[in-house]
Amino acid sequence: MAFSFVLACLTVALPTAGASPLETWRSGDRVMAIADWRRLAAQGDADANLFLAYLYRRGIELERDDTRAADHFRAAALAGSPEAQYQLGLMYELGIGLVVDTGEASRWYGLSSGQVCPDELDAGAVLRYR
Repeated sequence: MAFSFVLACLTVALPTAGASPLETWRSGDRVMAIADWRRLAAQGDADANLFLAYLYRRGIELERDDTRAADHFRAAALAGSPEAQYQLGLMYELGIGLVVDTGEASRWYGLSSGQVCPDELDAGAVLRYR
């Protein structure tokens, strides 16, 4: 009986085969989740690039690196992620990990707001008045 209980607890704690990187992350295996996101990012997966960008940007489980964050935001943005497009625009506007370039910032903001980002996030409108 005790063995069954321990086995049940271990089964709940371990990610199942084929689990998404996010499920793996939530189960506590962050090293494996990051490895999975890196593999998927190398294949051009927008979500994987977005997750890695945030991890690098905030220094969560990885050393903070704004240049790498920008690289991953760019990859996700080019794959069509409006969130990544917005974040990349912000990084260009503020010079975070990139050289300040208001033209590029405006371009990425425009691509983002042209999809699903609400008007409240349309920072590109602010750039037009600078």
